[in-house]
Amino acid sequence: MFEKFLGSVAIAFFKLLVGLFLSIGSVYIGIHILNKLTDDLEEWKEIKKGNFSVGVLLAGIVLSIAVVIESGVRNALETITPAVSVSLLFASLIAALVKLTIGLLVAVFSVHLAIRVIDKMTPDINEIQELKKGNIAIAVVMASIMIAVAFVIKGSVDIVLDSLDLSFISSLI
Repeated sequence: MFEKFLGSVAIAFFKLLVGLFLSIGSVYIGIHILNKLTDDLEEWKEIKKGNFSVGVLLAGIVLSIAVVIESGVRNALETITPAVSVSLLFASLIAALVKLTIGLLVAVFSVHLAIRVIDKMTPDINEIQELKKGNIAIAVVMASIMIAVAFVIKGSVDIVLDSLDLSFISSLI
């Protein structure tokens, strides 16, 4: 009985470590990709200067990515069970990572698209210049729009990812 308890604690701890790795890695990669896409704003240089508005924008980006990838991380963790063989576990984790990667790319694309749409909707405001000046109001509006878009597309992304049949991966291993 006690050994079963220790086994379940070990599995839970392993899931926690995998979840931390996947979530932190996804957010890091997402921010890195967005930094490349927003070449007219050097986010980390602005953060180092203490630009609070860019910090608010990055917080919105992080939350947006987290909202979209949450189910992908959860699905990856659900594949970790003591009842499956190592090869099936490995295949399931690879399939979950593929889905998580697709979800991350969709999240980054959506956030980037939201930034571009905001820019087109407000031709009399240069959002990037306003962010560089420290305009917190612009940052809050942009971050809010990104988070709202993430919540709205999350369901669609989940449906698309759930419909992907990656069962062929287990035959490759």
